[in-house]
Amino acid sequence: MAIGAPIRDGGAAPPQEAGAERVLASVRWVAAGQLLTQGARLVVSVVLARLLSPNDFGLMTMAAVFTAIGHLVATMGIGATIVQRREVSEALLRSLASVGIGSGVALWIVFAVTAEEIARFFAEPAVAGLVTVLAANFALSSFGMVPEALLQRELRFGRVVAVDLAALVVASGGALALAASGYGVWSLVVPNVVSTALRGLLLVWISPWPLRLGFDARAVSGVLGFGGSILAFNGLIYLTRHADSLIIGRALGAAQLGLYDYAYRFYAYPVEVITGVLLGVMFPTFARLQDRREALGRAFLRANGAIALVTFPMMAGLGAVAGPFVRVVLGEQWVDVIPLVQILAPLGAMQSLGATPGQIFLATGNAALRLGWAVVYTIVIVASFVVGAAWGIVGVATAYAIVMVPITAIGFWIAMRLIDAPLVSVWRTLRSTTAAAAGMALLVLGLDAALAARGAGDPVRLFVDVPSGVVAYCGAIWLLRPAALADVLRLVHLDHRIANDERKPS
Repeated sequence: MAIGAPIRDGGAAPPQEAGAERVLASVRWVAAGQLLTQGARLVVSVVLARLLSPNDFGLMTMAAVFTAIGHLVATMGIGATIVQRREVSEALLRSLASVGIGSGVALWIVFAVTAEEIARFFAEPAVAGLVTVLAANFALSSFGMVPEALLQRELRFGRVVAVDLAALVVASGGALALAASGYGVWSLVVPNVVSTALRGLLLVWISPWPLRLGFDARAVSGVLGFGGSILAFNGLIYLTRHADSLIIGRALGAAQLGLYDYAYRFYAYPVEVITGVLLGVMFPTFARLQDRREALGRAFLRANGAIALVTFPMMAGLGAVAGPFVRVVLGEQWVDVIPLVQILAPLGAMQSLGATPGQIFLATGNAALRLGWAVVYTIVIVASFVVGAAWGIVGVATAYAIVMVPITAIGFWIAMRLIDAPLVSVWRTLRSTTAAAAGMALLVLGLDAALAARGAGDPVRLFVDVPSGVVAYCGAIWLLRPAALADVLRLVHLDHRIANDERKPS
């Protein structure tokens, strides 16, 4: 079947150049899917926080920390390899599908055998069974790996969104039903595995390429270097994202890890929701512009401006209302999360942009450079966790926030050099949004303090703080008119004017 251009005689023609409207359509599909998916997950997570204990979430995190390693190995950079290459052959697709499925099944076996040792690492016997069941995801997800990459390559994100929503319904409904029935941590595990199986099957079903197996050493020989760099980089990303959980889980126990992990979810939310909307489209789009550095630079800056327009006020506002928000939404058993949210929320605003320079590294063929930079900042981040752990979970969060500021700045500096653009252009793109978000946060903090001084309860404070912050930010943005505003309005069909690609960011 056709993948953009027909696959025949063992080869595929390069995909057609994506026009601006096609890219926008892809972003809209991903945006709709992410907003629905992550919004539903947030609601489900809040309900589960009232049905389950921090200890349940901690046990799940302990198991997920180790199974995340397997996910990195299982993917082996296959998806990025398919998207990045100008041409893909039938032999390459069959080979990559076979490698992916074989590694997925092998990893399931490895983790099932070593599950008891993982449980001993945390001194939590219950973790062994959780690891064994969660590891089934390696095999179940591997069948959809190549079909999903091909859909992304051709910017057919509508189909992927439909699959994700179907899996979400199964996972969310199952988790709530099991939690309400008293199944504890298993209400987080079983629906996860079932939804993964459903997602893999649906991706195979809707893919324009029928899944076939085989192996051709010549076909894969030219992609091993690129895929190997992706795999090594993902391994380092694993360390930066999970070393804190390893340290906290082993030293402080499941309950403290559950608190930290829940706070981290709010930190990661803008990356998963807003940045995730554009990241899925950015790489295939940037790859098409890799030989046009000026156009690539404009697209990169505009993407970051659009992300910041949404994530900066979201996280600044969350930090400002952390106290009443946690007590009202999550309940008193989660009050220890409040200082963590206050530390990580502002960092989340910055980190929502931190993943975007990596798309420039990949699109310009600099996977090895990205890997080298990742080695450096991984060492720094893991060291910050070790140092911060002496002061508990608040110490870990604080140390992490301190080191991430220079790491993010340096990542942008390297990316801008790759596209021959000055770093100051990033600040010009973000300055209006930054000023509006900061002003809104200060206003909300002052308003909340005044309400608290008058004895207002947490629900009243939230009811006043949140709408006031929204109005203040929207008003400031409308006055300042950052360039990203036109892009976002166009994206959601509120502004039908076609933006000029040559426009400079304000």
